[in-house]
Amino acid sequence: MSSGSAMASSHDCWKKEIDPTTEKIYSSEQAWQFHVDYWQKKNKIIPNPFQLARAYGLYKSNKKTATQLKNDKMAHCYMGCRIAQDVDFRTAKYLAWLKEEKDITDCNPNSHFEAKDYEATLIGARIPKGNYPNCIQQCKLKLVQGSF
Repeated sequence: MSSGSAMASSHDCWKKEIDPTTEKIYSSEQAWQFHVDYWQKKNKIIPNPFQLARAYGLYKSNKKTATQLKNDKMAHCYMGCRIAQDVDFRTAKYLAWLKEEKDITDCNPNSHFEAKDYEATLIGARIPKGNYPNCIQQCKLKLVQGSF
């Protein structure tokens, strides 16, 4: 997790990141920094390291399935569901936030920040416990319902 301002470590990152409001490279460092600061203030949860390790193992073992869904929001929903089912909601929420925080500060336009990805992950994470075998079906239902 990064601490403080991303500007301190990535002076020119804004020149490589996609502005979610325009879907183009940021036009100024101030606009980029505004989004970075906003996103960094959004998180109030830091799960314990054991929960994070369990979630990482789930991510690794389920990444192929998520990728095969061929819909970015479905993949986020699925991963949120899997992590919340086997670890907990707080960890899924934190990792959804962390993924997008990484995307806006990694200086890589191919991994652009998108708040709707975070929301899709939380939709999956809110699927009631005991639905692990149905995470894909539950997420498809949410997609059809227009949840994301």
